Formats: sequence, structure tokens, C-alpha cells
Amino acid sequence: MKTLYKIFFCTFLLITLKISAQLDTLEYLKQFEMNKAQYINQPFSKLVDDMTELQPQSLYTQIRGCNYDTQFYFVDIKAAFKSSFKINIVWQNSTSYKEEKIPNLNELCTLRDVEDMYRKFRIRNIEFNYTGDFYVTHRSAKLIEDDDPFIHLNTYLEDYKKYLINKPFSDFVCWGRPMKITRIKNIYNESKTTVLQTEFILVNPHNKRNKAKVIVDWKSPVPKNDIRDYKKKKGNRFDNNERSFYVDEIVKDLTYSAR
Repeated sequence: MKTLYKIFFCTFLLITLKISAQLDTLEYLKQFEMNKAQYINQPFSKLVDDMTELQPQSLYTQIRGCNYDTQFYFVDIKAAFKSSFKINIVWQNSTSYKEEKIPNLNELCTLRDVEDMYRKFRIRNIEFNYTGDFYVTHRSAKLIEDDDPFIHLNTYLEDYKKYLINKPFSDFVCWGRPMKITRIKNIYNESKTTVLQTEFILVNPHNKRNKAKVIVDWKSPVPKNDIRDYKKKKGNRFDNNERSFYVDEIVKDLTYSAR
């Protein structure tokens, strides 16, 4: 009888300690969820350095739209998928640019093995998950069946356009993959102080001779001073500076034509 009592007591104690630990973890992560705004657009190093009491130990990274998504677990790699708590981070890194590529996709990793690389990645969004549900987001990118980007736009854009209006320009850039923007031309108001529209030249990366033109009306006029510095350096070429600037601008309307 005493033996049974000891077994019952030990089992009860273990369950109690486990529940207590889960509640402590939940309370700890809730603090970061309440203050997550201070980590948006900041490097991962800021978040992980602030997590002094409990840090992620394992991770799983995959493609999510035009960016990368990492699921961080607070247990070692062997128990990751059984964990009740995790944070999901969407990075600012774009899948469209080789220099922003994140390696070792679709596999569990130990954070200490890749932390030096991840610390410099900037956070686009943080999602807190208290059920630990694992999910898969990666999908094959659609292919351009027609050599001419205009035919591609004419076939698919009208049906999807309603999902791109009043959204950040990054949504269009993502939808348009694998077409790439190579050049831009800003269209100003009469006083030349603000940009009302921007003309983007798209090419099929598999046949760059075929091009299309997309004109974007911005919901809020873009002050000329905001784009002056990089325009002096790059002219009308669309590079990382332009992309970083335009992707957060809100689209009012989209029109397109052959070029």
C-alpha cells in the first residue's frame, strides 16, 4: 500500500511540476507577445538577447509567400514537434534575391548551429503559438507558361487584382513571381513634389527580351524627397534600395500594358 502511495505521490508531483513549468513558459512568452511591436523591423539578435530566462533551442525554416518563415521551439531538436510553445517569425528576407537566401530549408536545426547567421536577419512579423502546431507553408512557385509577361498579366491579373488593391506593393511583387522588375519610372504631380504613380518594367527571367509595363497608383502620394537619395545613385534601375522602399507603399490601383 505504501508503495502504491509513493508511486501516486511521485506521479502527481511530476504532473504538477510539468503544469507549473508550462504556466511559467506561457506567462514568460506572453510578455514578449504584448511587446512584440518593439521587435518588428529589428534584427533577431534584439529579441533573442532579451530572452534571458528562456531561449529558443531548435527551429524549422521554410518559404512563406515571398519571404521566409521560421518556427522556433523552446526545447531541443528531438522534442521540437512535441512542444506546446513556439514562436513563428516571418523574416524580411525575400526569396526573390540570392543575397537574401536562407539555407537549410525544410529541416529541423539546432539554433546554436545557425545562430550567428540568424542574428542579423530582420523581423517582419512575430506570431506566438501556444499549441505548438507544426505547419508547412512551402509550395511550388507558379510558372510563366507564356514567354510574354503581358500575356501572363492579361490572363491572370484581372481575376486576382481585387486582392492586390489597398495592399502593400509587396503583395503584387510576390504574386508576380517569377517575373522580375528591372526598371522604374516615377510619375509626379504638376509641382514635381510628390510621386502619384510609378511605372514598373517586368521581364520574364527566362526570356528577358519580352517585357510588360505595370503602372501603380499609390494610395498616398510619395514625397519626392523620400526617393531622392537612391535615385541619384541608381537612376531608374530597380535594385534592393528601391524594393525596400516601395514594398510597403499601399496600392490604390494597377494597370498594365505591353512594352
